[in-house]
Amino acid sequence: MKYSSSLYRILKPFIHLCLRIFFRRIEVDGLENVPQNTPILFTPNHQSAFMDAIVVACTISQPVHSVTRAGVFQSPSVAWLLQKLNMMPIYRIRNGIQNLAKNEATFDHCVELLQHQQTVLIFPEGSQNVVKRVRPLSKGFSRIVFRAEESKDFDLGLQIIPVGINYSQVTQFRGDLYLRYGTPLTIKDLKEIYREQPQQAMTQLRKQLQEHLEQEVVHINNITFYDTFEFISTHFADSFATNTLEKQDSITNENTSLAKLFLLQKNALQQLTNFAEQRTNEMQILAEKVTSYRQLLQQLQLKPETFAENTEPTFAEKVKTTLLAPIGIYGYINHFLPCKITQYLTYKMFKDPSFYASMKLGFGLLFILIFYFLQILLIGIFTQSAASAGLYLISLIISGNIALWIQEPLEKWRLQWKTNAVQKNKPLEWKQLETLRNQIESLIKQ
Repeated sequence: MKYSSSLYRILKPFIHLCLRIFFRRIEVDGLENVPQNTPILFTPNHQSAFMDAIVVACTISQPVHSVTRAGVFQSPSVAWLLQKLNMMPIYRIRNGIQNLAKNEATFDHCVELLQHQQTVLIFPEGSQNVVKRVRPLSKGFSRIVFRAEESKDFDLGLQIIPVGINYSQVTQFRGDLYLRYGTPLTIKDLKEIYREQPQQAMTQLRKQLQEHLEQEVVHINNITFYDTFEFISTHFADSFATNTLEKQDSITNENTSLAKLFLLQKNALQQLTNFAEQRTNEMQILAEKVTSYRQLLQQLQLKPETFAENTEPTFAEKVKTTLLAPIGIYGYINHFLPCKITQYLTYKMFKDPSFYASMKLGFGLLFILIFYFLQILLIGIFTQSAASAGLYLISLIISGNIALWIQEPLEKWRLQWKTNAVQKNKPLEWKQLETLRNQIESLIKQ
C-alpha cells in the first residue's frame, strides 16, 4: 500500500533547500536514534506552528505523517493539499464538541500507519506556544500509542522518539535551528499496568515522555522569572562556565557549535534554578537589574550582542563585504518587494507569534517564485532572448545569496558604529549600561 504521495516526495528536497536559506545554521543530533523499517512516533515540542513539522520531516529520510490542527483543513483545496503532504486533522473543543468524534478516524489512521511500519508525528503538548518550556502533555498521543500496541498484542515494537526543536529566534528569519532526536521510549514495562489500569499506564507514559522531552530542549520551568531566565541563559551563559572548555566555547562565539551552545544554556538554567531556590531575595534583585539593563539597551537602540567579543567584523569580512557590496545591493533591490510583502502579510494576517516563521517561509517562497517568474518574463520579452532571461535568473539566485551573506557583517558594522556613537555622545548612559552589566555578572558569579 502506498502511504506517501508523489507531491510529498517532490517537494521535500525543495523545502529542505528553502530551510537551508531560511535558517542561518542548522545542526541535527541523535539521528542514530531513529531506526529504519520500524514504526516510529515522533513527539516534538511545539513552538512554531507548521515549521516544527516541516523541520522534522526534512531531516528524516522516511516519509513523516503529521497530526495537524483541524482549523487549517476548512478549505477543500487546502485540505486536499495538506493531505497530499501527509497531514491529518485533529479537532479540539474550540472546533466544536460535535467534531471531537472525528478524531477517532485520525487515531485509527495513525494506528494503521504504525501497523505498516510507517512514521507518525504528533505534538504531545497539543498546541503551539513560543515559550521555551515543555508544557503539560495531552492525552492524545498516549491513546494512539496504546491503541497501536494493543492491536498487535503489544508486539508492534513502536518507538516513541522525543524530539527537541530549539530555535535561537523562533519567529525570525535567519535564526539558528538545533534539532535533537532523543533516546526512544517503549511501553513494554507498562503493558501489564495498562491491562489492569489503562489510565494509570497512560499517565506514566506522559510523565516519562515529559521528562525525556525536557532534556532535549532549552526548558525554562520558572514561570515567575521566565523573562530573566530566558535573557540570562541567552546572553550571559558564559558567566556560568565552570571549566576551561566551556569558557572557550563562548555563547557569543560564531564558531561554537549549536550543540555546545545548547549545553551552555542548559548549564546556565540549572544554576539559575538553584540560584532562585536558594537566594530568593537576590533573585528578585537580579530580575530588576536585568529589566533595567534591557530597558536601557532599548533606549540606546543597542542589542545585547553589543558586549560580545566578536561584534566587530574581521579584516577578511570587511574586504569581502566591500568587494561584494555591489552584487549584494543588486540582490537586495531585486528581492525587496517580495520580502516586504511577505513581512507585511505575515504580521497583518497572524497575531499569534507562533505562526510567524511558518508564514514567512511560505509567503516568502510563494512571492519570490512569482516575482522571479515576472522578472524573467519581462527580461525575455524585452530582450527577445531566452539566454538573457536564463542568465538573469542565475543572477537573481547568486545575488540573493550574496545579499544574505553580507547581511551579517554589515549588521556587525552597524552595531559597532552605533556603539561607538553611544560611547562618544552619551558617555553617562554607556557607563550606566556597563555598570548594570557588571552588576548582573557579579550576582550570578557569586
